[in-house]
Amino acid sequence: MSQIEDVLDEAGVQYARAGHTHSRPGWVNTDCPWCGAGSGGFHLGISKTTMACTCWKCGRHNTATALSMLTGQPVAAMVAFLADVTPPAAVARVQGVLRLPLGRGPLLAGHRAYLRGRGFNPASMVRLWGIEGIGQVAKLRWRIFIPVYHGGAVATWTARSIIEGEKMRYLSAPAEDEAIPIKSILYGSDYAGAATIIHEGPLDVWATGPGAVATCGTAYTPEQFLRMTAFPIRVVCYDASTDAQARARELSRALNAFPGTTYNVRLETGKDTAEADPNEVADLRARFLE
Repeated sequence: MSQIEDVLDEAGVQYARAGHTHSRPGWVNTDCPWCGAGSGGFHLGISKTTMACTCWKCGRHNTATALSMLTGQPVAAMVAFLADVTPPAAVARVQGVLRLPLGRGPLLAGHRAYLRGRGFNPASMVRLWGIEGIGQVAKLRWRIFIPVYHGGAVATWTARSIIEGEKMRYLSAPAEDEAIPIKSILYGSDYAGAATIIHEGPLDVWATGPGAVATCGTAYTPEQFLRMTAFPIRVVCYDASTDAQARARELSRALNAFPGTTYNVRLETGKDTAEADPNEVADLRARFLE
């Protein structure tokens, strides 16, 4: 089986070898094509077990896109390469044992008030997305429990804080409590058809409605990327922040290498879809999903 080093060697790309200051065991480090091309700093690391790609300076990146930029090969070719070199356990872990957190129950007054304040109908959210409430439970206190379905069954979960100013807005299931890793699937995909609108988080999906999906964060994995390519029509709609928009453009470019049509949409109102003008979101939905 080929290794990351093989594709870099073939393209003549320099990378840090064993014993180098910037070489970590289990990682291949090279110059970051985004912030350090030709610098010799080797700040971009690619994990040889999970194929995760992270720059010590500018953050996470899509691995296939990074390899494409480094080697000059098409993104599609690098996606196929990664599918071959990623250990099976890292791509799609064998079905694990799902464990749900304690303290779940019907939405409490605080949860319902939070949802209404964000423009959501609590009863509709329960019916469509199966959410529950968590009250005074230590680590997950005052959060909305969000089950993540895959193939009609709950595969894993995340929990969104309703406390204003909470630093950790989302807390997700520990790896040992997931049937399928949350970063191996797309939230909302069970409702998606030929077209989908790709968001960052579950609340953006709720705002758009059935048919939208979320990567649960701006960073996406090779598994999630491959799932996106299965949709003939893909609409990337990330938050309005500079960082999120940069990642949206990166994702759109990568998806464009595959059959189908990709759009990159930035809403004019609100910092994200969940805070945007409902009329603008309705127009987005009408254009692509209805």
